[in-house]
Amino acid sequence: MQTHEFLIDESDPEGRLTHMAELREYVDARPETSALFAPGDAVTSNHWRQTLGDQALHSLGSWPAPEDRTSQKKARWVNPGYAHAHKYSDLEETCDCGYSYGWGRIGNIDGGAIDVHDADCSERSRRHAKLRLTFRRVAWLKTAALLWIRQPVARKRLGFDYDEAASRLIRGLPETYFDWYGRGKVIAANTMMVLRDLDVPTQLIADAYGTKRQTVYTYKAHCDHEYIARRAPDSLEDGRATT
Repeated sequence: MQTHEFLIDESDPEGRLTHMAELREYVDARPETSALFAPGDAVTSNHWRQTLGDQALHSLGSWPAPEDRTSQKKARWVNPGYAHAHKYSDLEETCDCGYSYGWGRIGNIDGGAIDVHDADCSERSRRHAKLRLTFRRVAWLKTAALLWIRQPVARKRLGFDYDEAASRLIRGLPETYFDWYGRGKVIAANTMMVLRDLDVPTQLIADAYGTKRQTVYTYKAHCDHEYIARRAPDSLEDGRATT
């Protein structure tokens, strides 16, 4: 059974979720004029990376700021709510001549990037760089969907600021973002089930996921039913959390 393992700490389940809720609240409160943030400023623990890890930040739709976009020594991540977050995309690839394909381009759709190559740069090198970039972008979209991130938030890391960017990128693949997101919902429900079995309060689970209490109440309708079958009969409730 798949779960969002970064949210589960059997030795201190409420502590882990509290840190996640703090981090989400901090990031959600960043104004759209604030491009970057330091995770260490958001969490009371001085060891946020060991406590939560990068995947927790990715689950918010955030990503590490490119080194050339920050002068700060401590780790900086991109605020997904920043109005121009797409311009801070860290997904890029370089062809043999040194030209960097990055934010603002899918095929011939130009959102800010300009093709300027050396005269002897081969078309083969350019195609390979574009293909590698496409693979990285698709990999991020699938990761984001499985983390239960909505597509409009996930697409910002691609380097685009229009709604069709993600769907255009994965057009023709056997699965859509909606398919991946559906699996992400099951994984989230599985995680909620485990956390409830660890007696984590419903509201804390909701805060960590950035969702409503009612969503946590109805997790059993979406989780892996094989897990329910394996649970002891006396641990089953009527489908509603009691905390």
